[in-house]
Amino acid sequence: MSGTYEEWRIVAKVLHRREALLGVVDQLLAITPADVDVHTRGRDEIMIYAFTKAELRSAEQALASIAESEGVTVQTTLTRWNPAEEQWQDPELPIEPMEVPLDPEWIAVGELGWEVRVKAQARKNARRIEKDLRAKGRPLFIDGLRRITVGVADEHEARQLAEEIRWADPLAAIQVRPLSRWRRWRIREAVLGGYAASGDLGGGDGGGGNGGFG
Repeated sequence: MSGTYEEWRIVAKVLHRREALLGVVDQLLAITPADVDVHTRGRDEIMIYAFTKAELRSAEQALASIAESEGVTVQTTLTRWNPAEEQWQDPELPIEPMEVPLDPEWIAVGELGWEVRVKAQARKNARRIEKDLRAKGRPLFIDGLRRITVGVADEHEARQLAEEIRWADPLAAIQVRPLSRWRRWRIREAVLGGYAASGDLGGGDGGGGNGGFG
């Protein structure tokens, strides 16, 4: 949404020992910071997202170490989100800011402009926070076992909600950030159903509203 907004992605395709994929993801989730997203796509891919290249490279190194210890062979591809083209692309290509406002259909669950991202201290804490947020009608989606992303209208509301969650789980890692278009799409699809609700919140390689924000 901002011209300076960054989003980086690694697609790690598991070439050997696919049955170990979920275990690798669990280990990676346990050691990555709250602002790094990790989830599976299909039966043989691990998706890693971060707001800086440095964070993503650190997660990639952690993945390589875990994969080696588990005897898993992975092939990784690095891409960066281009807001102007609304797609993931080679990071060496130029990045331009998004020049047009969001279309009305992207705001189907309210005027979502910010997100509160939570990495709970334990799974039971995450489920308790999730249950409370759903009871309040908050649009959200779940990343892994302990991560929750909640869409809110503005920065003030986001920071207020972050404080409420902090009371519920004082040890949780909580971040407040503006929403990018593709992350807005993830929340929208998780709430309204559709492609993301099928379990593949990552989407594909394209952009726009066709389920392609993976």
